[in-house]
Amino acid sequence: MISLPRKHQNDAMNIRNTINCALLLTMIVLIAGSYQVAAQRPALKTVKFDQFIVEDDFKIDVYEPRLARFVEVLKSLRSSRGFIVSYKKRVSRAGNSDGVPYSVRKYLGSRLPSERIVEVDGGLREKSEVEFYVVPIGAAPPVPAPTFDLSEKIVCPNELRISPETFVFANTNSPLTFSSGVNSDPNSKAAIIYVWTISAGRIVSGQGTRMITVERPAGPYTPVTATLELGGIPAECGSRSASAQSPNPETQLPTKTDFYGRTNCCDELAKYSYFGDLLKKYEGLAGHVIIYSSKTGKQKQFDAAYWRVMKSLRFWGISSEDGSKDITIVNGGFRDNFEIELWIYEKGKPPPPIAPTVDPRDVKLRGVEIVNKNACDM
Repeated sequence: MISLPRKHQNDAMNIRNTINCALLLTMIVLIAGSYQVAAQRPALKTVKFDQFIVEDDFKIDVYEPRLARFVEVLKSLRSSRGFIVSYKKRVSRAGNSDGVPYSVRKYLGSRLPSERIVEVDGGLREKSEVEFYVVPIGAAPPVPAPTFDLSEKIVCPNELRISPETFVFANTNSPLTFSSGVNSDPNSKAAIIYVWTISAGRIVSGQGTRMITVERPAGPYTPVTATLELGGIPAECGSRSASAQSPNPETQLPTKTDFYGRTNCCDELAKYSYFGDLLKKYEGLAGHVIIYSSKTGKQKQFDAAYWRVMKSLRFWGISSEDGSKDITIVNGGFRDNFEIELWIYEKGKPPPPIAPTVDPRDVKLRGVEIVNKNACDM
């Protein structure tokens, strides 16, 4: 290894330091220059392109030309994205959609990649509005400008409906019922007050609730009109009321509610739903099931059908075995085809008579029906 004299070592060190200083100065000049160039460039800006109010009867056909221009601009500016800021109405109806209409979202989504569109929840304004922005890459996104705080949101009840009695018998004194349905905000802190009035009769129960029971007025039956007005809702919602009238009476009792032939267990079970509802609702009614065997069927048709009927009655909680309802199941004799009839009649009055259409002497049975007490187990 060769060792340089000290003088030459000092000269080499001075040269190296000089080079390092030159490099450092060059870097400083370059960095300063880049900052100067950047400062001379125009700043990237977000541009508000369009806005419109979303009415309840919003139709995209009216706004399609404006949306088409928005799409064209974004397609021409490939380094930009579209921002949609939506504002919800401060006062709205429960169940009504708010914000960006689905038709607008679908229109833009079918013409631009999903990453080119950004939706922003802007909060609350007096009316539902949508604003469209063009935002270059690197530019600051739009800042929402709501005019109300979220705590000031009001959702009003919507679609108030009254369902009157569906089945009325003129020769019974069974009460009438009226039930209501209202689409309201489940998160609302306001308690809805139900105020009922009727045109005749007397409200015996349910005032202040969704459903009332009405005692019929004395004398021949006439339809009763019930009116419901909602209270306890914000003043901005206005008044909400609806009315309905009980129906005209059905045919005189006894009346046949349904009939059917041979069918599967599920369909047979469904036949007894309405039958059971009537017997549970009207205390003055009794049920009567008549089973008619086929003249060309098997022996013990009645026995087999009896246990299927019992299974349906038990399922709907109307079996006479527990004494809850007066229901009789009778053998009606023979007809050309197997058939079961469901009847209701007034308690204390004679049940409907059986009506076979085939003389027993003309019956020709073959084989024996299987009797299964556990038929149609669910």
